[in-house]
Amino acid sequence: MPEEALTAEEQRFLCEAYREAGDDPRRQVGDYNLQQSFGTQEFLRLRDALARRGYLDLGGIERAVGGTSVGGFWITQAGANEAERVCGGEIR
Repeated sequence: MPEEALTAEEQRFLCEAYREAGDDPRRQVGDYNLQQSFGTQEFLRLRDALARRGYLDLGGIERAVGGTSVGGFWITQAGANEAERVCGGEIR
């Protein structure tokens, strides 16, 4: 069964996360700028949805006390491939 396409918001989040990772060889993304762009609740919802699909790696830590994010996550190879596909030339 083919995987369901990303929503427009999931695509936007993945593109911004990929851009945020920049040239980091580990594809690490800090939470702060994305939380500012999306708001905490939407950030957590989108981040968790993309992690469930295998596009992001939370490093085994999902949330700190109170439900807030704990500082960062990583873009997987599948996530990088999808970002290249959906974001095209707008990535950097």
